[in-house]
Amino acid sequence: AVKKCYPDSEVPSLHCIKKMIADLTSIKSIINHRCINSCGAFIGLWADLDARPTCGEPCYDQKQLQRSHGHTKVPCAVF
Repeated sequence: AVKKCYPDSEVPSLHCIKKMIADLTSIKSIINHRCINSCGAFIGLWADLDARPTCGEPCYDQKQLQRSHGHTKVPCAVF
C-alpha cells in the first residue's frame, strides 16, 4: 500500500526488515515445519519424517515434490 501511495519511496522488503532486526537485536526467527492439521510439528524425533505418524499428512507439498521429481521440498505449513 505504501508503494502504491508513494511509488518513489524505498520501502524495504519483509526479508530485509527481518534481517535488519536480527542484526540490531541478535534475535533471529526460528522456522519449523508443522502439520497442516496442527496435530504436531516436524521437529525433534519427527524432524526427518515425511508424514505425521498421528494423521498421515505429508510434511511437504506433494504437487511441488512431484513437479520437481522429488528435488524441491516445500513445507505444507510453517510456524
